[in-house]
Amino acid sequence: EMQTAVEAKVNALLSSCPLHPIRMIDFEKLVKLGRFPRFPDDSSITVPLNSIDRDNSLMIFISHCWLRGWSGADGWDGRPHPDSQNGEKYELCSHGIEKIKQLFAAQMKKCYVWLDFGCIDQDGNPAGELEQLDKIVECCDALFTPIVDRESDRWEYPQGALATYEEYR
Repeated sequence: EMQTAVEAKVNALLSSCPLHPIRMIDFEKLVKLGRFPRFPDDSSITVPLNSIDRDNSLMIFISHCWLRGWSGADGWDGRPHPDSQNGEKYELCSHGIEKIKQLFAAQMKKCYVWLDFGCIDQDGNPAGELEQLDKIVECCDALFTPIVDRESDRWEYPQGALATYEEYR
């Protein structure tokens, strides 16, 4: 197929704009750190996606809302942060991911996590790095969505909520 002059210019422009590298967080190092890492401050626990042995690694994408993402948030310290001051979301994630590993990927040698705060350069152009969000999600085996609910002791599961698939038998 012949390219038009406009298509050729667009393709040349796109090829001259390299995409940011996709980084993943080594889950073992995340657990040792004991909190959500911030990139670039904690860049030493990230690895480039293209260096990961995908056949022997569990890949998890964390999709979440930041708990201290605006100046009026509880615990705001002048800089946006995805977790509460006492690390409630980190605890949910570390325990939940450990369960996922044990139940569904015990044979995997490694586990890696993608978390915006720890994988996207927070000092650079965070929005620019999201251009590849589809590729990041595509390479992951699981989507983990932690919800910090400080009032979970005040409600109960609705009748039948624990047998979600019962009606499909």
